[in-house]
Amino acid sequence: MTHSDDMESDANSTVANTPPGSSSAVVSPHSPLTVDLPILAVDDEPAILKALARTLNYSGWQIDLATNAAEALERLEAKEYSVVVSDYRMPGMDGLSFLSRVRDRFPDMQRIIISACADEEALERAINDAAVHRILRKPWRADSLREVVAQAMAHNRTRREVAILNEQMRHRNEELLYLNERLSNSVAKGNEVLHTVRRRWDVALDAISDAILIVDENLVIEGVNKVAAKLAGKVSDEMEGRACHKALFERHAPCPECPMGSGASRIRTLLRQDSREHVFDARSYLLPGDRPAYLCIYRDITQVMELERQAAHMEKMAAIGRLAGGVAHELNNPLHVIFTFGQLAEQSQVPPEKMTRYLQVIRESAVRCRDIVRALRDFARQDQNGEHQLVDLNAICKNAVDLMGKLSSHRLEMVPAATPLHCMGNANQLHQVIVNLVQNAVDASPKEGLIRIGFQCSADELCLYVEDQGPGVPEAERGRIFEPFFTTKPEGVGTGLGLAISHGIINEHGGSLTVGVAELGGARFEARLPRRYANENGINQP
Repeated sequence: MTHSDDMESDANSTVANTPPGSSSAVVSPHSPLTVDLPILAVDDEPAILKALARTLNYSGWQIDLATNAAEALERLEAKEYSVVVSDYRMPGMDGLSFLSRVRDRFPDMQRIIISACADEEALERAINDAAVHRILRKPWRADSLREVVAQAMAHNRTRREVAILNEQMRHRNEELLYLNERLSNSVAKGNEVLHTVRRRWDVALDAISDAILIVDENLVIEGVNKVAAKLAGKVSDEMEGRACHKALFERHAPCPECPMGSGASRIRTLLRQDSREHVFDARSYLLPGDRPAYLCIYRDITQVMELERQAAHMEKMAAIGRLAGGVAHELNNPLHVIFTFGQLAEQSQVPPEKMTRYLQVIRESAVRCRDIVRALRDFARQDQNGEHQLVDLNAICKNAVDLMGKLSSHRLEMVPAATPLHCMGNANQLHQVIVNLVQNAVDASPKEGLIRIGFQCSADELCLYVEDQGPGVPEAERGRIFEPFFTTKPEGVGTGLGLAISHGIINEHGGSLTVGVAELGGARFEARLPRRYANENGINQP
């Protein structure tokens, strides 16, 4: 082979004079199009390989070199290439035979042959036998070589992308054939399948123990299950097409607690079957479709709430049991005073002024006993209806602290708020929460330890906190502290239900109960409730 010096000179001159807008500039080293598979160059003359490497490396392409066809075939088996550039005349296997084998083994690889002969028959063989994509004559110019290789690289990249797309298309076609087959089977079954599906859907809905309705955006019933029809005392056909509040609860207007806007709520209503008020946990779910429709589920939780009230009352009784020692001690002192001054009053010839004093002391001690018993009676009273109304959290807290102060040797420190702190709630339940929190602090604190009760309120939220000087609640246990029967107290102290019941009551009131670290060194429990304001016209939002 010859002309290597001329080709290197052409490469250097082309590098110096390539304009930015030319085809060679498109494949500059900074172009993302240069991120491609390597190029394999095959020639038996080292000078030619060196010129090829210098010219192609300038464009940023990676190029491997082989001095004969056998070496090139070994490289092709070990590594993937995008373009192979081969000389026509080489000892042993010539370029056409080599590229023919490349075509058979790697049909997607771009094949370029470089030849100095002008034999038309040879060129025809190159095209027909080896399926050469491009022919470059010697002596070649650097810019021509780069342009030919760039076209081959782009073509190889396009073929690889097309192969990927074809494979994806093949998978899509297989999926489409499968789906078409399923669709054909479904269409073949026709109304029979639709009827079966509808029957299964109806059976599934009827098997659910909660009342279920499907209503449109205007609250008109489109379908019901048997439980809903039984609840309304009607058959399904009589309910469909009617407003849900009329058909289900015989209300002339939508339920004030309708879940359609909020997604979940509790509805209280009087049912004519037993003439008792029932509470429903109502939830709504938007169904997919061209027009809005909702799946509404009504679960009767009247009995569940009654069981929760009974559990809370049992915990209250357990708290009274824990306070029994303090009650006995607190009652024993005024009773002893009554007994002693009663004996003094029985003595003969007691002066009137002393008798008056004896009776006054006896009366004061009796009043003290009455207040203790009344406070315990109010605390032990079982909540019957659980109705929420406007209550003063400040007054409830003061009553609870007064009760605990009489029955505990610990120091209870509370600074009442200067004004009422109103919220919507049940006074008996909130009183129980405060007693539970204070009793919990008493159990955790050392004897005669300080327990602080106070408020940190904002314009739209009330925050009641209870702090103690106990060991606190480890951070690892704070996530479980409100679980039923979970307790950090010694065995035999508490039931493990107080905090769980308190947490449930606060949640039912739309608030939250959390635990953290107190300034006193122990635990700090915070009960947060939505704040309300009262005036002569009713209740105002914050």
